[in-house]
Amino acid sequence: MVNAKSKRKLLTLVFLYFGLICFFFATDPYKLPVSLLFVTFVWLFLCLFLTFLYLINHLAKKTLLSSRLKRYEFALMAAALPVLLLLLKSVDQLTIKDGLLLLSVYLLTVFYVSKLNINKDV
Repeated sequence: MVNAKSKRKLLTLVFLYFGLICFFFATDPYKLPVSLLFVTFVWLFLCLFLTFLYLINHLAKKTLLSSRLKRYEFALMAAALPVLLLLLKSVDQLTIKDGLLLLSVYLLTVFYVSKLNINKDV
């Protein structure tokens, strides 16, 4: 049984992704101002961040991610990697070297955050 809070989260995600898809189909990137191009990446990041956050929160009872801050950090990192890769690709700066460098920094950051001890007393 799905509760009302889960329905609201799912409806939020559907609304965000539907709006993003409509925005992609309704606009021409060559005619958009730079500010709206930037909004596209922020919108995509928000969609991915909320998707990963809801997924991690749903699976949190089955994993060791007991800290709320740690779940936010993992969702932030999981959403940032594809957006950064897409951003680099959109300005023709994504090479294999850059992709591997970004992936290695991402993996090191995930490892560091997973070993980080977050106390509520701080």
